[in-house]
Amino acid sequence: MIARWYAKYLDLLAADRGVWAFFKWFVAGVVLQVVVMLPALPLLAVSVMIEGDAGKYLAVAGFLAAFAAARVFLFALPCGAVAERKGLGSRFGWGAGGFVFGQIALGLVAALPPKTGAAES
Repeated sequence: MIARWYAKYLDLLAADRGVWAFFKWFVAGVVLQVVVMLPALPLLAVSVMIEGDAGKYLAVAGFLAAFAAARVFLFALPCGAVAERKGLGSRFGWGAGGFVFGQIALGLVAALPPKTGAAES
């Protein structure tokens, strides 16, 4: 089921163009990241309750792990895949941009038109 949702997510990203697409996918990226990070809140709450430095370190490590996973699955992989579909350049470059810049890269890859001669899906 997740594979179908992911394929639909990529299809919607690859089909969009223009300024409206940038803003739409930027806002969608913000919302999706918040929604995906919500399950990490109980871990954060429990680790903060642990006394001493171990609790603080566990809270920081848990948050960073959840944040990195959300960035990879919501932005890095989709940006790379859509950039490859649209013929926009290196899959790795767009993926790295998606990881670092997140919602901005997602909006940008959705807004840019495919290069001429690129196979559209």
